[in-house]
Amino acid sequence: MADNLRTSIGERIRAQRIALNITQEELAEMVDMHGKQIYRIETGKCSPSFINVLNIITALKMDIRVLDIKNINNFNPLRDEIYSILSDATDEELYLYRNVIDAIRKSRRLTTKELQKIKKATISKHNEIIADNSINKKSK
Repeated sequence: MADNLRTSIGERIRAQRIALNITQEELAEMVDMHGKQIYRIETGKCSPSFINVLNIITALKMDIRVLDIKNINNFNPLRDEIYSILSDATDEELYLYRNVIDAIRKSRRLTTKELQKIKKATISKHNEIIADNSINKKSK
């Protein structure tokens, strides 16, 4: 790995690990590595194997695009954090997140009445999903 690529990926791994409040030792345990090796990867002092990098970015729920050499300078830790939140979300949560995002996007154009309609629809759908989930649990 070239020095700048190695350093950049290491920085991204470190930023995501910190954002998730995971220590180097905890990450090392998650990917079956030694804590010192995680330190060396994060600081760009070693060239990790491709498998180790994949294991780390998977454990940190990072987007695989972190390895895109052409867009190496387009790293966005906020996108990775949101991706992590969404990847762990239930269907119900995803539906609610989508509605919130839609409402934010449209908020400049919407009246109060329209916003209330969206809120009611979201709550209604949320209640439907909860009801469906409880029926499914009872049938199991």
